[in-house]
Parts: sequence; structure tokens; C-alpha cells
Amino acid sequence: MLVSDGNIIPNIELQIASVEQNGHAIQYIKAPSEKVQLAAVGKWAYAIQHIEEPSEEVQLAAVRRSGHAIQYIKRPSEKVQLAAVEQNGHAIQYIKKPSENIQFAAVQKDGRAIQYIKEPSKELQIAAVEQNVHAIRHIEKPCEEIQQFVGRAKQTAKRTKPNDKVPGEKSVIQSTQALATASSKDKGRRLPAFGCF
Repeated sequence: MLVSDGNIIPNIELQIASVEQNGHAIQYIKAPSEKVQLAAVGKWAYAIQHIEEPSEEVQLAAVRRSGHAIQYIKRPSEKVQLAAVEQNGHAIQYIKKPSENIQFAAVQKDGRAIQYIKEPSKELQIAAVEQNVHAIRHIEKPCEEIQQFVGRAKQTAKRTKPNDKVPGEKSVIQSTQALATASSKDKGRRLPAFGCF
């Protein structure tokens, strides 16, 4: 340990041990090194709110642990924004004026993230509903193609006969088969055989 102006300054090993035990501890460390910052956000992503001007590497470490940590980053780069929405599509709600690339990445992670996008394009609506048919609930004015797509998915789901004795199988099979059938009717676009529902 060092002593400066009568204050005890713990060495870097002690600082790292402190933040690895509790990420909140970084708020009590004056001018922590990047190594300490990385250890803190590695333990608790939201520790980034206590770091002044974190490097892009620290920002990436935080949002890769929790995409929602982006809300504490001032002016995140496109790379940091992309990492945040790839970790959690809903992180887009904290991004001011997200690019089209970021919007697509968010709805591809979770179609319901479309609820945070103002006036989504037709292509974005399609991507959201293909990822999660329930995303239509979050589209204020769905385009005609989306309405037809969801209508076909619902009709197909009604005709599907899953094994009712297997818990959860019914809804997963219905959703997957409905989307696959509806998608095959949409100009050759294909969905994965088994989606995330």
C-alpha cells in the first residue's frame, strides 16, 4: 500500500480483489486503472456507471456482460451499440438514433425489441416477426405483408396436432411449424426449422 496526502492507496492487486468481490467497490477507488475497471465490469456490468470516460474495451466488456449497461455510457460507438444489442435486443431502448444496422441486430436478437424503434421500415417489421411472431403486438402500424404473414401463421397453428402429453411441446411446435409454413409462402423466404420462442 502507498500513502499519499495522508490517505491509504491500496495497490492494484488489492483493488482488483475488491472489485472482483463486489463490483460496486470501484466507486471508492480514485482513478482506477483499466485493469481494475475491467475486473469491476466483469463482476458487475453496471459498475461502468462509476467509471469516468471508460475506454472502448471497458465499454465492450460491460455491454457483453449486460446489454442494458449501455444506458450508462455517453456516446457509445457503433461497435459498442452492436455488442449491446447482440447481448440483449432490448438494449436498443437506451441508444439515441440507432442506425439501421443496429436496429436489425436488435430485432434479430429479439423481435419484440421493435417496440423501441420509431416508424420501423417494412423490412425491419418482417425481420422482427420472423424472429418472433408475437413482435406484431409491438408494431403500431404493421404493413399488409406482416398482417398476412401472421394470419397464415395463426391458421397453420390451429391445424397443428402436437403431443399434448409433453409439457411445452404444444406451443413450441405450433409456433415453429406455423412460422415455417407461413414463411415458405412468403416469396421463398425461409425460417430456421426451429426458432427461439
